[in-house]
Formats: sequence, structure tokens, C-alpha cells
Amino acid sequence: MTRYYPGAAAVDLVVEGNQQKLTVKVIGEINAETTDDLREVVSNLMPRHPQIIVVDLSETSFIDSMGIGALMGLRAQLKKNGCDFSAANPQPRIREVLVLTRVASLLGLDEA
Repeated sequence: MTRYYPGAAAVDLVVEGNQQKLTVKVIGEINAETTDDLREVVSNLMPRHPQIIVVDLSETSFIDSMGIGALMGLRAQLKKNGCDFSAANPQPRIREVLVLTRVASLLGLDEA
């Protein structure tokens, strides 16, 4: 099942998956303007009781400190509710930011 959530001007979110694993593909930027959209979409997936929610960063062009904070906040919220959370497929620039801020491993990414 694929659902498309047009967000703020700088982001679109696409949800795919099944009961066990849901993937939220972030197309565009994760910044102060778009974090509420990401939080809302992920939070609205919780009633489906997935085992894991993955945020796919393969088409994410930019992330700022608010975006990193949103990812870490979602990770904490989901873990508290018994759902695993990880990020996947970041562009090299996004991976570098996550490594430099020391959150890559917390998001399930290799720091290499």
C-alpha cells in the first residue's frame, strides 16, 4: 500500500509497506518548515502497530538541526510505544551531517 502526503512547499512524504514494516520516504527537505508534517505522518501510523517504521532519506536533499531533532524525537516516541525506528539510504551529504552530529548510529546507520 502506498500513500502520498503532500506536505509543506519543501517536502512530500510517501508511505509504503505493510503491518510489519512501514517506510516513509521523505522527498525534499527536513527543516523547521517541514518537521511538523513528518511528525504528523509518522504519528498517524502508530495505530497500525507496525513493528518498525523506516524513514527513507534517499530523496532527502537537506536536513537541519530541527530535522535531526524531529528524527530523534520520533525515535524516542516510537521506542516508547514498542515500535522500532530507523533511517535508511541517506544521500552522502545527509549521511555526513548525521555522522558529524553523532546521531547516525542511533538512527540505525553506519558511521563509515
